[in-house]
Amino acid sequence: MAITALSEDPVALNAIVDKCHLIGGYVAQELIGIQHGGVTIRNSVLIHPEVQRFGLRSGFLAHAWVSANLRADATPGTGAAPIRVYNNTLVAFGGPENYFGDMPVVILQGSSTFANVTEENNIRYRPQDGETPHAIDTTVLFTARYTDYRDHFNPVQDTMPSDVAPGQSMFLPYSHFPGNFTRTDFTENSTDPRRQPELQAGAFQDPANFSFTYSETGLTITNIGVDTWPAGGARIIVPVMEQPYIRPEYGNGPGSIIRAAPTPDSTAVGAALSGLTAVDDMLGRIRPAYPSIGAYELP
Repeated sequence: MAITALSEDPVALNAIVDKCHLIGGYVAQELIGIQHGGVTIRNSVLIHPEVQRFGLRSGFLAHAWVSANLRADATPGTGAAPIRVYNNTLVAFGGPENYFGDMPVVILQGSSTFANVTEENNIRYRPQDGETPHAIDTTVLFTARYTDYRDHFNPVQDTMPSDVAPGQSMFLPYSHFPGNFTRTDFTENSTDPRRQPELQAGAFQDPANFSFTYSETGLTITNIGVDTWPAGGARIIVPVMEQPYIRPEYGNGPGSIIRAAPTPDSTAVGAALSGLTAVDDMLGRIRPAYPSIGAYELP
């Protein structure tokens, strides 16, 4: 979710995110992105699911639940307008290989960022990383609907086995690509600018520097540039698939979408004794005199 002005003017907002259940995916670095001051996030459940990160091509790792990155063209005072993040339940499944560092609730980015940020009375729950300070209900609400990724690319990532001088070629049999592919699985000429072959041979190559040709047995890549592609350098070969390649490893795990309310014996119950608290909870119930941290009160 990106929070921005409808007119895209670089001004402070008066925006509230309230009572939302937000689920990330294989490329979600954050669940909510903020570019303007004047934002409140409360009574919401934000979940980074159990999912393989899309690391071959882009290295998408989660780094926060909320990311605040002030626009470079922001008007004076926009960065000083308040950002308040409170009474939320923040869940991150998966091991530490899926995340940058210790996963702050709010990560501030850029050299000129927000000056008035408050984050309090939130539950953080990262079971695979041992961070479970408050017990929550892990009942699955429903099965994830995003169960796979249909990719028009299936990259090979390895190292250059030898130099490839201008005018020379390298050959890869189709068996070198992940999956059981034949010539009919690849397309040689795509008119879609988003579906063009890519090549890293030591460095990322301009399309003017290489050509891909397909035979019945494999792919031939020819150096039509002026520089030699060096042996030992990184090699990423991204041909275009004729039909989407189904990749279930990038689908959200079946147990990712949980209720995330506190259990009756949770230390979150009645624990919001200071700081910001919402008037009601995720379900619209008025919070008691001793409110709980997180998005829910007990029934």
